[in-house]
This record gives sequence, structure tokens and C-alpha cells, in this order.
Amino acid sequence: MDVQVDEETGRFVFESVKVLPQSLYDPLRAQTAHHIKWILNCAYPEGLPDYFGTPFYIGKDSRLVLSPHVISGLVSGHVYQLACGSIFPDSDSDSWSGSHSGVLTQLASKWSLYPMEQASTASQGTLHEVVIVRLRQCATQCTSHVALIESLIWARCMQLSPISRVVSQTKRLFSEECPEEFTTGIEEMLPYDIEDALLFWINHCLICLKKRHPNAQALQELMELFDIVEACDGLVIAAVMSLFSPQTLPVSRLSDQSSSSSVPSESLAISCVYNIQIVQLFCAVLHKNPQSLFQPQLPPALLTTLTSLSILQLELEDFLYPNKLTKSAFVLFIAELFSIFTAIFPKTAPKASLTVPPITTTLPDTVTPTNEEPDSAGRLGHSEEQGHSLNSTIKDQNTTVTN
Repeated sequence: MDVQVDEETGRFVFESVKVLPQSLYDPLRAQTAHHIKWILNCAYPEGLPDYFGTPFYIGKDSRLVLSPHVISGLVSGHVYQLACGSIFPDSDSDSWSGSHSGVLTQLASKWSLYPMEQASTASQGTLHEVVIVRLRQCATQCTSHVALIESLIWARCMQLSPISRVVSQTKRLFSEECPEEFTTGIEEMLPYDIEDALLFWINHCLICLKKRHPNAQALQELMELFDIVEACDGLVIAAVMSLFSPQTLPVSRLSDQSSSSSVPSESLAISCVYNIQIVQLFCAVLHKNPQSLFQPQLPPALLTTLTSLSILQLELEDFLYPNKLTKSAFVLFIAELFSIFTAIFPKTAPKASLTVPPITTTLPDTVTPTNEEPDSAGRLGHSEEQGHSLNSTIKDQNTTVTN
């Protein structure tokens, strides 16, 4: 996407994007697409080999169709072995060998994680045998692989954001930003799992940001979150990014999501899309050229991680239509942000602005069920009848909808 900044308002000006209507959004297909993209990105951080071609596309029956090379890599276990070596670099590489069996054993022994389809067989003494058979029989159906990747995602979340570390980092942040409030409330209702811990961190980040900018219009509607999916509106994540990178992403560039037009739902939708696009832009720059955002020089290991593994595999519609099937993907995204921000700040100072030269990223397109060949990103063309075009240019809170 080409990104410019409006000189008058100081806000980003994004090109119009087509958003898939919720009636055509398939949570199961979205979960499968995310998980396949994520495991392939982990297995091949420098890009898929040319012989892979397009990883998947949408068939006539609206189902996700995996390419033969992706199916072969999943069935043989080779993709998992490569991915786990990248996701868990500190682990003994031999521990992930043995195809699917090594992955299942590590998930069970180290994180007490069992793919959903394995739960009914683990107590029968068959030790992964049924699951392994299913994993090796993947054809057009890949539910067993999605379940295994789901477990790997949760293992990655545990690795990035152990509860004790989330709590300690949150206390450090709160003591520095809100010292007079630190002794009250911070010890109450400590998190009980990874999801609750990240929610704990986000809520305290929002408190700190609102204290830093008490009159910021965009922050007035931000309230305490009780479920992590409430952060899917774009504003919450963009606000957290602004807290840790205030000069790069000033609060003034966020969009207030309170209604400011005669059609509240349309105004809210456009504000959500705008804020989600800010999140996408930040992550794109973080992946393509992270050093351009921060100074002094970032540690080489962190630079390598940021430029090799893209932390955002979610599409715009996944933010707009949160559901239980893609919830783990969203938790993973927040865990990645937590790990990055707590590793960088306050050791580094942000540079002046996110006004980088125009960059090209893949924004979510409307997917039309068809058997046509998708583009290199695995996306299909637009359908004017099914796609809704939202003009995300926001100037002085005057928003428009382009149909």
C-alpha cells in the first residue's frame, strides 16, 4: 500500500481497500489460512522455495486448497522440523527430529500441550499413533495439521510471554509511568494464564498512555478490557504501539472510534479499518527495516528475528470479525509485540517519525469463491458484487464511504 501523510491533519492517508462482508467471512478458512502461512513463514523465513508455487487458493466449493508441495511438506513432517528449529532456536535440534512424533513428544513433555485430536487417544497408551496416522493421511482435509499448528502457536506464546515475565515487565512499566499509582491495584487480580497475562499488560499500557496524554481525543473511548478479542478493533494495538514508540507513531495519528457521523456504524467501521491499517503499516516497517524505527543500533539477534519472521499473518477481516477459531492467532500477535517492545524499550529511543517512503504490503482482498489461479500472495481477485470498498482517508474525523 502507498502511504502518505496529510499535511493539514498529520494523519496517514491510505488507499481504499475492499473488505469482505462478514456474511462471506469463514472463520475456519481464516484459521486454516493463518496457520498454514505462519508455519511456512517459520519453516522458510527467507521465503518459500520457487518450486512451492502458490501455497493455497480458494476452490469452487469455497474451501482452502493446499498446493501439492505444501501437503507433501506437512505429511512428511519436514515443514514442522524446519519450523520448530526456527521457532525454538535454543532447543536441541535433535529433539524435533523423528517427523511428527518428535514434535508431538516435545509439545507434551515441555509444554503439556496436546493437539485436540490427540486428547482422546493420549490416555489409551498409543502415544501419538492415531494422530500420526492422521497427519500422514493429509489430502484435501488438514484438520489434524491445523490442530498441531495450533498447539505450536500456543507453545510459541508461552515461550514469548511467560506469565512471570509479563507480570514483572508490567510492574516495571507501571512503576516508571505511574509511580503514584503503583502501590495500589497492581497486585490485585494477577493473571492466571497467558491470555490473561497479556490482557493484564495491555490494560496497564492503556492506563499509562492515557496518563501521558490525558486530553488525547482518540484515547477517550479506551476502557479496561475484559477479553483479549476486545483489542481487535485496531485502536488498542495502535495505542500500545504509540506508548512504546511515541515519536514514531504519535497518538495524534490514531483515529477516534466514537461516532462522528450521521451513520454511526459506517463511521466506526472506517475508523477501525484506519487503525488496523496503522497496525499493518507498523508491522510491515518492523519486518522490512526495523532499524529505521529505532536508535541506537539494535542487537544483531533481534534484527535477524524481526527481518526473518513476520509477526503479522492476520488479515484485516480477522481483526474486524474476531472469533474463537482465530483467537490463538491474535494472542500470538500480541505475544510477539510484547516480546519485541520489552526487549527494545526503554533501552532505545524511537526515531522521529513513521513517515517512511511508500512501501508495498499485502492488504486483505475480497476472496471470491472460484477455481481461478490466485496471485503470488495466495489471494484471489475482487468481486464488485461481494466486496465493500471503504475509503480509509480520515481528515478531521470527516469520514466517507465509497461503495
